[in-house]
Amino acid sequence: MPHRILLLPLDERPCNYWYPRYLAPIAGVDLLMPPAEMMPAYRKPGNTSALSHWFLDRIGAADAVVVSVDLLGYGGLIPSRIGGETSAEVIDRLDILREARRRKPDLYLAGFNVIMRAANSYSNFEEPEYWSRFGQDIYRISVLTDRVERLHEAADEAELPALKAKVDSAAVDDYFNRRSRNHAVNRAMIQMAAEGVLDFLFLSQDDASEYGVPAREQRVLRADIREANAGDRVVVYPGADEVGSVLLARAACHLAGYTPTFFPRYASTNGPNIVALFEDRPLDQTVRGEVFCAGGVVADAPRDADIMLFVNTPGTSQSYPGVDNVSTTVETPGRNLPDFLSALRHYARKNQVAVADVAYCNGADPALVPLLPRFLGFPQLAGYAGWNTAANTIGTVVAHAAMRMVGVHSAQSESLAREAAHQTFLFHRVLEDWGYQTVVRTELQDELLAAGEDAYKPSNIQKARGDVERRLYTLGSKIFGEWFADQGSSPDPTIRPEGWELKGVTLPWDRMFEVGIDLEVGVEGGQADEQQPSD
Repeated sequence: MPHRILLLPLDERPCNYWYPRYLAPIAGVDLLMPPAEMMPAYRKPGNTSALSHWFLDRIGAADAVVVSVDLLGYGGLIPSRIGGETSAEVIDRLDILREARRRKPDLYLAGFNVIMRAANSYSNFEEPEYWSRFGQDIYRISVLTDRVERLHEAADEAELPALKAKVDSAAVDDYFNRRSRNHAVNRAMIQMAAEGVLDFLFLSQDDASEYGVPAREQRVLRADIREANAGDRVVVYPGADEVGSVLLARAACHLAGYTPTFFPRYASTNGPNIVALFEDRPLDQTVRGEVFCAGGVVADAPRDADIMLFVNTPGTSQSYPGVDNVSTTVETPGRNLPDFLSALRHYARKNQVAVADVAYCNGADPALVPLLPRFLGFPQLAGYAGWNTAANTIGTVVAHAAMRMVGVHSAQSESLAREAAHQTFLFHRVLEDWGYQTVVRTELQDELLAAGEDAYKPSNIQKARGDVERRLYTLGSKIFGEWFADQGSSPDPTIRPEGWELKGVTLPWDRMFEVGIDLEVGVEGGQADEQQPSD
């Protein structure tokens, strides 16, 4: 019987609600997730009472559980930033985790929670309403508060009270009160892990930076972890939307008794030491953190690795797709794509290989992706991603490759169902991260702006949905025909992608930032697996 994992995801967006559904069958895992009607809808919180009952009713059928504290405690990510619950109310909701442990002592139980961000913008799309007036000022207050405490520089000490005097004190108080509440919940979760209620806890920093109240909270949380002697089961790393998938992989590896080993290979000399946008540490530490959280280990040499993780790093710093001149940031003399891709082709003969495309933030590298098929067919990869932040991309690739290896190692024979699931998610990532984020989204936004239209107006975005679907189908057919069709997989080259179907496209939250793509890839060749999925 396949292992069964129960997942309460961060929210209803495709990256949190659908990516795990794509990943689970790659490892032959049955995935239990709450129905859509219980989940949040943008700023409307999920039904925490219904979610709690659904959760407790199903743990008896689960071999492992992965729980978003934000969903269970607040009703989702956005509700955790704007909701009015007290810390006591949230912690009381989370007591069902103790009940789950009491009911099933041997259950593998992992949790994750987001350390609240300080957004450097005037957009209130994901923030309290007052962010449209005071967002960047509150962000600066957050930075200065931390700098004054750490550095004691006279310029900061003079700027902080002057800035506070300009901003509505009620807005500042509300923001810091919400932070205090969420911080108290995170500290309570560390204690829950230390007590053994949780086997593992991932505290992810959303939109990290070197200075700010989030950084100050991280220092307190790390001190709590040390004091509780819980450093083996509680971690703090950048990220957010990839964490559900990463911990799904960790649970699958745990249940399979398998530890995937990764060796990272970077495209640039500075790659391991570059601090990506919205992060607070060198990329190599983000890689190591995501590998550890997915249940894997970073190997000391390629010969010791199951998976060679090729990290497409910029020369000096990340940029965004569509920027005209990236010669001093991404495409510098410190980066060598031909060498990078030649090494990818070389190691694919010996290892599984995966690509984390982090040269750009919020989209794939337009120089790498069209060049990659000349060196290695996409179907031979164990994973690819190039979306949003570096942690989002790296975590998604690591989770995908880990689930791939669990499926390969646990199978007595090649499974066409597992292979179809793997090729589906692989093609999905290329179509979304390169096809949509780098190509289609950039084109549509430029066209709207050129026509004098607001590229962020919900009505314009929904009108564009049909155009997005048509363009993705056209581009997807070209990508599949040139980069996927009739190319052998790894480790069984007799299995090949043979066709794809686009079932639908959505634009979640009435914006173009992300896209929901429902697709399926079929495969042929190999030997059919007689194992049937359970109910």
